[in-house]
Amino acid sequence: VATSEAMRIKQYQFAMPNMVGKLMDPIPSLEQAESMLVSKESLVSTMRNVCETCFDSIQTSKAHCKKSIQYLRDASDNSDQPSIKEMYERNIHITHQNVKVALDQAKNALKECEKNYLNYVQGLLDLEFTIDHLRSFPSNPSH
Repeated sequence: VATSEAMRIKQYQFAMPNMVGKLMDPIPSLEQAESMLVSKESLVSTMRNVCETCFDSIQTSKAHCKKSIQYLRDASDNSDQPSIKEMYERNIHITHQNVKVALDQAKNALKECEKNYLNYVQGLLDLEFTIDHLRSFPSNPSH
C-alpha cells in the first residue's frame, strides 16, 4: 500500500499522462486567458503541496503509531503482573482502533485532495490548450 501511495505522490510532479487539454467554454480572449495562467499554475502548485503534505503526515502518523504500539507491547511483555498486562493490552487495542479511524480519515482527505489536484491540473491543461489555440488562430473571434 505504501508503494502505491508513493507512486501517486511521484505523479504530482507532472500532469497525468492520460490527461489532455480541451478548449475552454466559453473561450476567453487571449489577454484574459494569459492573465489567468499565473493564478492557475499557482493553484496547481499549491494543491500539489497540500497533497504532498497530507501524504507525508499520514506516513509520519503511521510511524508514530507503530512506535507507540511497540512501546505498549514492550511494557506489556516486561510486566509479570496479569492486571498490568491486561491494562496494556486494552490500551494497545484502543490505540489500534483510534489509529485505524484517524488513518482512514486522513486517507479520505488525501483522496479528496488528489481529486481537487486533478481538477486543477485539468483546468490548467485546458487553459494552456486554449491559449495555444488562440495564438494559432489570432483572427478567430471569441465566442
